[in-house]
Amino acid sequence: MNEISKKLLLEIMSYLNTRKFKENDKYVIKAFEKLGDNLVFTRTSNLLSWLNSQHHLSDTNLEVYNVHEDFMDSEDFEEVYNEFKNLFKYLPELKEIFVLKEKHIEFNPSLSKNDIQEIYEFVKTNYIINPKRITRYKRPE
Repeated sequence: MNEISKKLLLEIMSYLNTRKFKENDKYVIKAFEKLGDNLVFTRTSNLLSWLNSQHHLSDTNLEVYNVHEDFMDSEDFEEVYNEFKNLFKYLPELKEIFVLKEKHIEFNPSLSKNDIQEIYEFVKTNYIINPKRITRYKRPE
């Protein structure tokens, strides 16, 4: 895995656990400044959950993250798709790992099977969810 991908994943993991940035963060903060907290948090959380083997069910597709779900109407899908489109626009480093297609996100074709497996292992090893941050509500500062 290249250094950009590694740093990006570490920044996303840290941000999802704390909703704060560190001094040396440079990728996620750019998207945050353009898109805001809720969009960046929600969509990076979607991607990381897909990569996190602890969230996999027996029918989880490990090669494709479906943006379109059966329960979505066309307006909901367009809204979610546009959020991902903006995330990829303002966080272009995601393209090192992913490619946004019409109804799904898949791994960048330049990645080998070993690279993809390394990404899954990296997330499994490094993403520890902070139990103090697990809540359905954002705590007041």
